[in-house]
Amino acid sequence: MPQCDECGDAVEKIHRLYKQRNYCHKCYVRVFKKQDCPSCGKSSRLYKADNLAVCQQCETNRPCIRCQRIDYPIGKITEQGPVCNSCSVYFREFQACERCGVTSQRLSRISRFGDNLRVCPKCATRDYQTCQSCRRYRLIEQDVVSGKMLCKKCLTCPPLQCLTCQQQIPAGYGKYCELCTWRRILGNRIKELVNTLVNPSLKGYFKDYMNWLDHEVGPHKAALLIRKHIHFFEKTSGWCFKKYADIK
Repeated sequence: MPQCDECGDAVEKIHRLYKQRNYCHKCYVRVFKKQDCPSCGKSSRLYKADNLAVCQQCETNRPCIRCQRIDYPIGKITEQGPVCNSCSVYFREFQACERCGVTSQRLSRISRFGDNLRVCPKCATRDYQTCQSCRRYRLIEQDVVSGKMLCKKCLTCPPLQCLTCQQQIPAGYGKYCELCTWRRILGNRIKELVNTLVNPSLKGYFKDYMNWLDHEVGPHKAALLIRKHIHFFEKTSGWCFKKYADIK
């Protein structure tokens, strides 16, 4: 039976989970007092010892603390705030894979193996291979016509058009070709990391530099190198980048 973290009693049902602590109905009524929510103004039961407490609706309406998404399914409520379903895996405890022993936050049971073991992502995809059409690492099977080993999407769906460049691509690619996919990833990472720069002038230099790097090595390599290069911008004073702009 679950246990109330406030009184220590074993109860049939936990009435409220607040900041990773369980409260039975008796403790909930005693600890959470009715008052106006400081965020929306509606009357609600708020934790009496927390001056910053807001109602449950306002708590779940906050952006995800990891990815900053606004409209999302709740995956977990942490002490720092809500986490979306996609990011919730990064807030799980590390546990050992029951097949290889490596610790992971993303254990799952894979029904096709029939062993009922909770395994890490590497063990969960140990029977994957590279699709000969889209080059994605997936479950594949042989095409009886061409003899190629293809994933389910490439095998059953016709080719598509990239939404950005209109190039014809295998169905396994999804909505975008490989080049456009990496360019979108690069753009998202630039938006994410540029906000970590304190000096406003560096933000423009960083964007210009990443556009130059994209042109020189391509979006794939630039997206993989961006987190390494942002440290250089964080530790270097602005005059270095003014020199770089003049040379360019």
